[in-house]
Amino acid sequence: MKFLLSNFQALLALSFALGSQAHPRSSVVKRLDTYDATSDCQPWHSEEDSKNLWHDSLAGVIGDDFINKHGLKRWALELDKEVFNEPQNSWFCEDPFTTCEVDKECHEFADKGVEGAYYLLLSLQNAIGVMRSVREYLVEDAVKEHLNVPQITDDFRKEASDEEPDVLALLSATFAMVGGAVAPIAPAAGVAGFASGMLSAAGTFDSPEPDKTEDFEGRLADMVLKVFQSAQNKVDDIIGALVGEEGKDQDLIPQEMQKQSFDNAAINALADGQWLSDDPGQGVKESLDTAYTRHKQYLAWTMIRFGRKAFYYLDTGADKEKCGDGDGDKSEEFYSDSATGCAKLMEVEENPDGEATFEYMPQDIHDKLWGNDGKYNLDVKETFQNAYECWVDNDGKVGKPDIENSEFSDRLALPKCWFGIPIVRGSKQDRAPIWGASYESFKLDEFPGQEAGREWYGKFNADGRVDYAKK
Repeated sequence: MKFLLSNFQALLALSFALGSQAHPRSSVVKRLDTYDATSDCQPWHSEEDSKNLWHDSLAGVIGDDFINKHGLKRWALELDKEVFNEPQNSWFCEDPFTTCEVDKECHEFADKGVEGAYYLLLSLQNAIGVMRSVREYLVEDAVKEHLNVPQITDDFRKEASDEEPDVLALLSATFAMVGGAVAPIAPAAGVAGFASGMLSAAGTFDSPEPDKTEDFEGRLADMVLKVFQSAQNKVDDIIGALVGEEGKDQDLIPQEMQKQSFDNAAINALADGQWLSDDPGQGVKESLDTAYTRHKQYLAWTMIRFGRKAFYYLDTGADKEKCGDGDGDKSEEFYSDSATGCAKLMEVEENPDGEATFEYMPQDIHDKLWGNDGKYNLDVKETFQNAYECWVDNDGKVGKPDIENSEFSDRLALPKCWFGIPIVRGSKQDRAPIWGASYESFKLDEFPGQEAGREWYGKFNADGRVDYAKK
């Protein structure tokens, strides 16, 4: 987020200079007489209003100065006590489970000459409220249903696989989608920073090692569980660091959350009015729902790719008029003008002699995958286009999900390579004599990752490129 560009920057610069001078200040109220706050408890109606209130009231300056003098430990509670000279109050947010709320109105802070403290503590209240909601949703039954690995593998697995999908990358990609998806719809700008900062890159999480089992399903389920546990722990860490919980270092606060340049990360994470909103959590659950649905789709697609050795076949000999259109009859296929061929999902069947044949994906798999009536609600055209762009952009191999270079114009947007899968373009050759609707090979056309005129027998190299070996 861009910093607020206004004449209040000069005022803030002066405030920092005054705050850094080494002279005693007996109380927060006396100390703030040095500054000229001008907000006067105004309501907000827009993001710009929230920014102005934060800056005009010197909310960040108040918090930063107080922490610099008194320390981070329980700073919100201690600030509230000092403003009102009360030994006890209801402001209590030292752990991730207790209620954290401002128990006085703005005018009561204004009467003490520190209305900025109200906006500061309200920002903390809103930030923690959203984070706790996210944490609760990470452990809800709805999430467990979305991430039911045994059910997904039962739906799609055909055989065991020795190949490992990059589970950590897909989970991180799923979480990062929340940040990108919620940004256009959340009224509190801080939500997007929290989502993208806390739930984004793989490095955000402790890299879990799956249990050493021979079971593909077990490895996948184990990693899913461990990463979500790490996500819950990360929320706890951020809340603890924000409120000054003992043992929670400020380095635990993601850089993506931090605005302005105060001395303390806890204040930067609240800065610029990013948490001043009447409904700061608006859009978060919807975006999480979408992200989890995408995650479930990714897991299903992973099982198809690795467990069924699936690939897209671009049939260049098919009649465009007879190819499906992604809707109605033959809804599982459609003619792609960009790829110049009829896109069909197939799978490789490895025979006991080491050779392979090709079969169209069974209808029951299509019924589960596609459309609103399916269990996984994938869109035929969207899925193929994502796979096609992934293959072409990576010069004829399957790329990894790419969050950093993806655009999220809305919460339904897809990251690049989300549905990455091998793609072969050409024409089917002879039917396998004993396998009925199976095929023995493809004659390849010009296409990224393959040579025109070559025969392909169903093999891929370790990097996902076409291998021309027969066995």
